[in-house]
Amino acid sequence: MGNPGAAVPTRTLKAGTPTNNDSTGQGFTLIELVIVLAVISLLLGLAVPTISSLSRNDLRSTAASMAEIVRHGRNQAIMTARKWEVEVDLKQGIFLTRPAKGKGMQLQRVTRGDVRIASILFPDRAKDGEETTQGRATIHILQRGLVEPAIIVLRDGERQLRLSVVPFTGRLRIEDGADSAGSGENS
Repeated sequence: MGNPGAAVPTRTLKAGTPTNNDSTGQGFTLIELVIVLAVISLLLGLAVPTISSLSRNDLRSTAASMAEIVRHGRNQAIMTARKWEVEVDLKQGIFLTRPAKGKGMQLQRVTRGDVRIASILFPDRAKDGEETTQGRATIHILQRGLVEPAIIVLRDGERQLRLSVVPFTGRLRIEDGADSAGSGENS
């Protein structure tokens, strides 16, 4: 029979190696690869319209952020009994709120996607209003929350939104198009 003290040979298997001695491995068939590619193509085809609709929402999303900034400035002016301001940098697409004098908490937002701030019109400034199309503009907020009237025009390619600041509430009335006179939405 053999030597009783002799060691028994053992085999160590490595992951991914065949268990028998022939080197034939298993792989994917051409049919399986075609099916996987078809499923991936189908999923991408469904995702592209969703992604393009997200870019359309950039204009509304920027308008909502602008409304948030104005509301924040108004709330801070009421709570701290200090003048606050919303500063808008038309070139860089940045808008922020801060105390009018001195240091304090700031809240800042940036336009999304290809959205740009085209202009800001201040109807109560000067005889026919003052319009800013470049540089910086400041919307003033008094201690009791009265917000300076302003009309902000946002553009995203051919589409645009007109945001009208309502002085007593600090809300923004949002209308499609810069010259539309529709009812709009309140934010």
